[in-house]
Amino acid sequence: MKREIHKIIFLTLAVLVLAGCGKQEERQGIQPVTTQAGDVKMLESAWANTEQGYYHLTNLTEDNVNLCYTDYATCSTSIVCNQPACQHTTKSCTSYFEGKEHGRLFVHAGNLYFLKGPGEGLQLYQAHLDGSEHKKIHTFSKDQYVDYQHAAFDGQYLYFLATGWDDATSQNIPKLLQTNVDTGETSVLFACNQNIGTEEGQQPFSVTPVLAGASNRSLYLTVSYIQRQANQTGITGAMEEDQNRMQALLELDLDSGEIGVQESWKERERQIYLKGDTLFYFDLTDRSLKMRKLAGGETITAVSDLPFKTTEYTTFTENFILFNGVYDGKCILDVYDEDTDGPIRYMVDSQSGDVRPLQLTYSDGGEISRIQVKLETTDAFVVLYDWQEEETLQLHADGTAETITESVPKYALIQKEDYWNSRPNYRPITSINDTFAAH
Repeated sequence: MKREIHKIIFLTLAVLVLAGCGKQEERQGIQPVTTQAGDVKMLESAWANTEQGYYHLTNLTEDNVNLCYTDYATCSTSIVCNQPACQHTTKSCTSYFEGKEHGRLFVHAGNLYFLKGPGEGLQLYQAHLDGSEHKKIHTFSKDQYVDYQHAAFDGQYLYFLATGWDDATSQNIPKLLQTNVDTGETSVLFACNQNIGTEEGQQPFSVTPVLAGASNRSLYLTVSYIQRQANQTGITGAMEEDQNRMQALLELDLDSGEIGVQESWKERERQIYLKGDTLFYFDLTDRSLKMRKLAGGETITAVSDLPFKTTEYTTFTENFILFNGVYDGKCILDVYDEDTDGPIRYMVDSQSGDVRPLQLTYSDGGEISRIQVKLETTDAFVVLYDWQEEETLQLHADGTAETITESVPKYALIQKEDYWNSRPNYRPITSINDTFAAH
């Protein structure tokens, strides 16, 4: 269980993952023209959600991926290919993508976009919703680290952070990139140097930015940094640095190009989550849930004196709280519990003040895991609710297939009301293997 806790924390706090920046020349500038773009929103899932269903990926072959579609009405899954007798193992199939890596899918204006990587370099694909007109828009360089898991989109441009070596400063410098999804043209909006987001007079040791949110025409970045002072040395100095680790919330106005610090705080005193136009955060100093509008306004205390043992935030395995999502104003919080030596999941309703444990679980290799929300519809969630050993079909390029046994995730639809009240009323989703078996 402790290994699971460390994994959760690491994945949540990880800053930048391997990928790349553009092969095309990157234009330096404060603000490229974005007059055709709309409001910017975060890509919150690896899957592309629509009103009728969602697009996702599967590894039908050992070294490549195929595009799938799941229909909400029938809970059935199919390959996005309308070619009779297609083997789904070559480029002639509209569902087929080279390389086994997944990435981010999203839908806009009748097109499906796929940000695939990192592998041999991050790649941007475009296709119609039936898989036709499947084409590669851009291949990014593999010489940089790109956080494509934290990306935003405004209807014309993708935004994400990339980090690469800067010869002028002899440092790895994170940069905020803007990519046109129709042409692949990539621009640098600004470079995140070591002083960005820090208060005047401070001397930060490091800066680790994350694209954390988007609303209207603004992007919001969190910056973590350590104030290093001359007298901080050895073990004592390291402890003092940890106690004074800071975070700041930055706002970039995409229309004016202006960037500024909204607020800053000690990292050990807050756990934050940005959702739409609202900043939610758990205040570890008084065990309260607070919130405010990102565009400005008063910070309000939504729920006071939450029943969590968080009077002292000392290490990542003691007294920690992590946001697992916010839906309809309801916050999902994972709270470490000393008595069970593991996390307990709670729902905290920022509107009604209701607080309750969420008890939907499944057994994973002998350990108890909590179901994971993967997508949200108006009144339901798509959840990962189990793992099972199954015989699955693996296809080969020559048209042959073999059956292998492996542990596979099981997905289902569940009404929000059932999820919030821990009622396991699942509607299992048919997998691709089930579809093949039926034929």
